[in-house]
Amino acid sequence: MTPKTFSVDMRRDGGARLALSYRAADRGGIQRLACDIAAADLVRVVLLVETLGLQEALGAPVAAELDIDGLQIATDGTGDGIRLVRQQGYNSQEARMELATFSCEMSGITEACLARAAESKHGPVLTGMLEECPMPEAIASVMDEDGAEQVYHVIREMALLILAEEAETKGSELARKLRAKKRREDAYADVCAALDALSAAFLPPVAGGAPTAEMRRRG
Repeated sequence: MTPKTFSVDMRRDGGARLALSYRAADRGGIQRLACDIAAADLVRVVLLVETLGLQEALGAPVAAELDIDGLQIATDGTGDGIRLVRQQGYNSQEARMELATFSCEMSGITEACLARAAESKHGPVLTGMLEECPMPEAIASVMDEDGAEQVYHVIREMALLILAEEAETKGSELARKLRAKKRREDAYADVCAALDALSAAFLPPVAGGAPTAEMRRRG
């Protein structure tokens, strides 16, 4: 199935409208798959895109999937395609598209979500803390300097999205720490721990030494 058009239009509330026109193998004409995505779910889609980008850049298998309110987004097994499955009651639609097309369309959405996170109530403080955190050992020990900086930049973006959302959650312990100046050091420790955890998820510690890994440059 070859997609004709794909778009993700962001809305003022932080959500978006996803639409894909495609030609199904078992039907004539052009089909349309469309759905609304809530703001919190859109952040999850952006994190999926960031994950796939890091996997590709690091030379790791490009594979991930996400289920959000009647929509599944997943790699198709080739490493080059994305499969979208829309479920509405007993009706189901499935379409495929190139990963490059999906990532390109999502690039503007990623920047918009990052801007919203940075401008959120605790966004400026979190951004400052993330910039002050030392590079996690999981990155510094296995990559050359340029590659490590590129990976660290993406991981900081992912951490900002996750932490900003956590801080906005009602009853958030992180938010309480950020509000109390006396607990800012505790909040800073949590931020650094989040970076370490994200880094380890992509670059787990290597036993017996620190071999270098070159970042695969796209483009």
